[in-house]
Amino acid sequence: MRKAICAIMFVILPSSLLGRLGGAGGAFLSRAKGTIAPAMGYAYSAYANDIEAIFWNPAGLASVKVASYHITYTQLFAGLRETNLAFVYPLPVGTIGVDIIASLSGEILRTTPEAPRGTGDYFTANDYAFGIAFGRNLTDKFSAGFNIKVVNLNIDKVTSWGVAIDIGAIYNTRTLRNLRFGFSLQNFARDMTYYGEALQYTVEEGERMATYLSTPFPLPLTFQTGIAVDLIDKATTKCSFAADLIHPLDQPVTFGVGIECILGGKFALRVGYTGKNNHNFTYGFGILGDHISINYAYENHQYLRGEHHLGVNLTI
Repeated sequence: MRKAICAIMFVILPSSLLGRLGGAGGAFLSRAKGTIAPAMGYAYSAYANDIEAIFWNPAGLASVKVASYHITYTQLFAGLRETNLAFVYPLPVGTIGVDIIASLSGEILRTTPEAPRGTGDYFTANDYAFGIAFGRNLTDKFSAGFNIKVVNLNIDKVTSWGVAIDIGAIYNTRTLRNLRFGFSLQNFARDMTYYGEALQYTVEEGERMATYLSTPFPLPLTFQTGIAVDLIDKATTKCSFAADLIHPLDQPVTFGVGIECILGGKFALRVGYTGKNNHNFTYGFGILGDHISINYAYENHQYLRGEHHLGVNLTI
């Protein structure tokens, strides 16, 4: 029965998403989080095994055995920036965590048909997500997890609130070079709508107030499934390969592949490739300490300026 359920999840679920191809709101939820996954071309559904799993596959939190903190700063194009924060804590029943994602636009000059060069007024378009996650080992080979997120989208004087959930699982064969299988479903939620002052207007010479109706829109639901395997696993050197099939709601089906090599337990090199979000080649590196690690990732973009990610992991 368990094998049948897994077959349905891996085969039928991605096909069912085809009926909703198109635009999605809350695009910041689809962008890269942390530093390891973006450096490895988003191939992280089966490879997730540290605090950054909270952003990609919460089942990977089961591998976190000490209290950990994470912060990432991302410099995007056109002055956009993003910050990711996370804290996870292991308990006897599993590992719990909280995370915050903040996508910040900075001040945007307001323009109108009468003032195409700007009115002198500014506005912002900031989006946030606040999550509570849990992951645990159900057997010595199988782990599962979830992340419930409150999502807040803002554009000038309109806003939208919603709740989304991520779920995922990882199966480790413990054989064949530690072969792992994983899947994650991200941003599963009801459609959201905007409301606020900017949607209100007056009719009948200002005597009555009315409100424009906001068209409901979905969040960027994404299904990922993949494998990870350790190519080299020695005392001083470990190299792992990961590959994912990526099925976003608002993009064509694509893939991600990546390699991470840890040298002497102190230095990490990462490289990858993905077609998600119009990216292609990715790479990064990490300096790994006993209690603090500093990681960097770069994502090349087909049409826009590349994205830089700088992150710090701290364990206590």
